[in-house]
Amino acid sequence: MAPTKHPDEKYEIEALSKGLAVLEALEGTNFEPVPQQRIQDRTGFNRNLVMRTLKTLAIHGYAVQNDRGEWMIGRRFIRISHAIATICPMSQQVKAEIEDLRKLAHAQDETDSLAT
Repeated sequence: MAPTKHPDEKYEIEALSKGLAVLEALEGTNFEPVPQQRIQDRTGFNRNLVMRTLKTLAIHGYAVQNDRGEWMIGRRFIRISHAIATICPMSQQVKAEIEDLRKLAHAQDETDSLAT
């Protein structure tokens, strides 16, 4: 069975799709810095394409390279993600649930420790 195509797939900009794949490959396990080789392995793209894409993402603030040559998401990506999280209805629902859990823990004289 062939994979289902998105109805707008005919409008896809292949270069942008590749850039987004590289950006997604920056995720790491816990957003730790990742070497370029790991990004190449995750995307299947060649060294030159990954390097040029990372440099372009860095120019625009979406990626940064540390002193060891590893890459991670940049401040602009973090800022956009935070903005989305603060206005997302699901985010508000989760915050309310966390507050309810904190109140419950406090009422039972227990410690609360939650991570997202």
